Amino acid sequence: YKKALELDPKLAEAAVNLSGAQYDQKDVAGALATADLGLKANPKSPELLVNRALSLEALGKKDEAMSAYAAAVKARPDDAQLRITYAEYLAAAGKKDEALTELRAVQNVEDPLLLAALGVRFGRLKAFPDCIAALDRAIKLKDTADLHIRRGVCRHDFGDDAGAQSDYDAALKLDPNFAPGHYYLGRHLAKKDKKKALESLDKAAKLDPTGPIGKQAKQAADELRKKK
Repeated sequence: YKKALELDPKLAEAAVNLSGAQYDQKDVAGALATADLGLKANPKSPELLVNRALSLEALGKKDEAMSAYAAAVKARPDDAQLRITYAEYLAAAGKKDEALTELRAVQNVEDPLLLAALGVRFGRLKAFPDCIAALDRAIKLKDTADLHIRRGVCRHDFGDDAGAQSDYDAALKLDPNFAPGHYYLGRHLAKKDKKKALESLDKAAKLDPTGPIGKQAKQAADELRKKK
């Protein structure tokens, strides 16, 4: 790739491949330099703009990275993952409305993994109807226990306790040994039925004894037992 650029400095493909290889080999500064060089001859190259944004992010240059992601999104508007990353930068900068605009621009994707990621981001921004809608689409594409739990959390945060209960039950019907299902169901029941809540939390702790969900379940169960 270096030889190709020596022969033709304007060859975008060589600059894209070289900057990508440098990034993969942890030569982030080199990747940035190559992307910048390539963009001089090919300022609208989506691949070079993406590589530049990734390099700036890896170097910890947050403000520059956010601007670079904005340029990359403009060049590749249908890239859902790119918009999600850009939205995270906007959200971190306190630009909630702009972040939501980016997320909503790709909320009709047909990939359950990306829809789940969108749901998480919408939830963090307290856009619960958007979170629920994204996960509705994801579940229609691929009905899994994990997706039901994610939607249940959004429904709970939105104040829809009945909907949350329905999702937690659905998750455990799909996978009776899904620790997060028992954990969130236990948390959900804590104020309604202490006995059943403890049964669910204890089950979660037993299913995931050394993992984060198991530890949280044990802590929640211990705290609930202390309450009268």
